[in-house]
Amino acid sequence: MIRTDGLAGTFSILTHPVLAGLVISPAQAQVGDRVTISADISNEGEVPGNYTVVLKVNGISRGKENSELGLDTTRPIVFDITKDNPGTQC
Repeated sequence: MIRTDGLAGTFSILTHPVLAGLVISPAQAQVGDRVTISADISNEGEVPGNYTVVLKVNGISRGKENSELGLDTTRPIVFDITKDNPGTQC
């Protein structure tokens, strides 16, 4: 609780989600192959939150997932895409 000038109140800290455990499978793919990209998203804040995770490949959006996370919650995010260009993707 915070008190100032006779007023009192509480506050909660909002944090950005934490992404960890990135997995790309298969690690190498040919044009037309299906590729699965996954990671865990965690809410380490003090309040529940809604988060949007956008998958970008070479700066182009290839998927979007909305996630509602409770306090101290972790859940997987999974994207399935098809490799449509030759070369290294990042």
